[in-house]
Amino acid sequence: MRSLYHLLTRAFPFNRNLSSFVDIASLVLLSTFLGLCSGLIDATIIYKMGLAEAGQFQAIFYTWFIGDFFGAAFFTPVFLVWRNFPKDWLRPLKLYEVLIFFGLVFLFGQGVLFGWLNIQYEDTDFINRGYLILPILLIAAMRYGRHGAMLVLAMTVIQSILGAYDGHGFFNRNMMNDPAPISIWVFLSLIGLLSLMISLLIENNQAKKSDLVRAEGRFKEIVERIPVSMAIFDIDQRDMNLVNDAYTNLTGYTIDDLHKSDDWWSLAYPNPTYREEIERMWDERVHESRQMNTPMVPVESWIVCKKGEKKYISWGSVSAGDKFAIYGIDLTERKKNEDLLKITSSVYQAIGEAVFITNPKNEFLLVNDVFTGITGYSKNKITDLNLQSLLVKEEGASAYSDLLPALDSVGHWEGQVWIKCSDGTNYLGFLSLFSALDDRGNVRQRVGLISRVTDQKKYREIITRQANYDALTGLPNRRLFLDRVDESIKRADRSKNNFALLFVDLDHFKDINDTSGHDVGDEILRRVSERFKAEVRESDTVARIGGDEFTIILNDLEHPKNLDKVLLGITDRF
Repeated sequence: MRSLYHLLTRAFPFNRNLSSFVDIASLVLLSTFLGLCSGLIDATIIYKMGLAEAGQFQAIFYTWFIGDFFGAAFFTPVFLVWRNFPKDWLRPLKLYEVLIFFGLVFLFGQGVLFGWLNIQYEDTDFINRGYLILPILLIAAMRYGRHGAMLVLAMTVIQSILGAYDGHGFFNRNMMNDPAPISIWVFLSLIGLLSLMISLLIENNQAKKSDLVRAEGRFKEIVERIPVSMAIFDIDQRDMNLVNDAYTNLTGYTIDDLHKSDDWWSLAYPNPTYREEIERMWDERVHESRQMNTPMVPVESWIVCKKGEKKYISWGSVSAGDKFAIYGIDLTERKKNEDLLKITSSVYQAIGEAVFITNPKNEFLLVNDVFTGITGYSKNKITDLNLQSLLVKEEGASAYSDLLPALDSVGHWEGQVWIKCSDGTNYLGFLSLFSALDDRGNVRQRVGLISRVTDQKKYREIITRQANYDALTGLPNRRLFLDRVDESIKRADRSKNNFALLFVDLDHFKDINDTSGHDVGDEILRRVSERFKAEVRESDTVARIGGDEFTIILNDLEHPKNLDKVLLGITDRF
């Protein structure tokens, strides 16, 4: 059998696990070839040695061929399959089941194929019960796979051959060498082929199901771990199968909230008119994607999250068979920035003077129409330039050597500049340049205003106010607050007096924005700032340094206990 295995692996693309019908066909083909060669050689040797007459050559050849062919075709697959013991059979309940089943199969083989029952009950026709091994083989293959089928095959072959030689089994001895179509070998060939084919079909089917389950499990694991919010929708059942953690973190909704697609629409879009608009847009995008066989164009919309918060999400989808993968990207901050940029741009357009915005590297991001009219650079062309490239030396102009150091140290710079225009001429103006910082104190953007030299004082005041005061409340912002703190420290040091620094944070202010809207929140912030200012002196400072965070500087306190009166006054006023 080892020689046969080596021949198979060299002659064919043979897998010793017998995992395909090609492997079975290769085994049968090579077994037939070897049986023919062996039968021909052995019959020729016997005939040449004078041990048989010429008329017996065919019978001798048939006998040797049958023996060699079925020895290879029957026992090689049994050997290959059983080289690895099925370890799951050793589990207690499984082991009892295996022992009982194959014990009954052995008893059936002994009683019918070997002939026990035919000896004990000669009047009963047990001889025709041998074909019951076929359904037994089917059960063994379905329940125990190739190991079970090969074990039944081995038991059947051995018991049938021994029963035929004994003369009382399913086959008589004459049928061993009888070339008739209903011989023992035809029966055993049918048993062997069926056992291999059935077990292979069943195991392949089980393997495909197992692979499918594992693939689905890996897919779910990937979806659950992917950082992009994603939900899997079953098109046929109209049911949401899976939502990952990123989806829940984004929207607040879990799989328990979204059993059906209609649940999502009513929850995320409670406004019927807006919901119909988004549904219509979604259907149009999906239909267009299917017609053009292209990815779906994302749908951007405001949704209401589970806790009532509104977010601006870009929704997209990818279909695969009966599944629909829906992914969402949070664009809330970008949307707010875009809206703010639109408002800011409108303000800059209405100022009537040249205004520009640069990034921290002084590269132009935005210019208004007045700037374009003065310099001649279009809005598309100006983005390829930076501020330094437009500043030129002319009579009466400095070398601008203090511009960058001043921006880095104090955050602003002012002075007369010559601007190089696109037509080669130079324009004299007064430049006021201020840095806008983020929460960490890093430069986010720089805002510049170029005014006529005669109007420089007026516009300097405008830019100064924009840079140092909060636009919503009119209070000093973080920048001016820090300057005032420095002044208070120096004043207290000179006068040997005290000053107090209060930090105030409004509790639950985010809930007001989420439930009542930002307009109500803005009005509350304005009224809060008015009450702060009404409770302190002119020499004190109230500043807004963040969303709902305020600071108060109380100067010239004779004693720290005087602070209690101010705190009680603020509390009472609120």
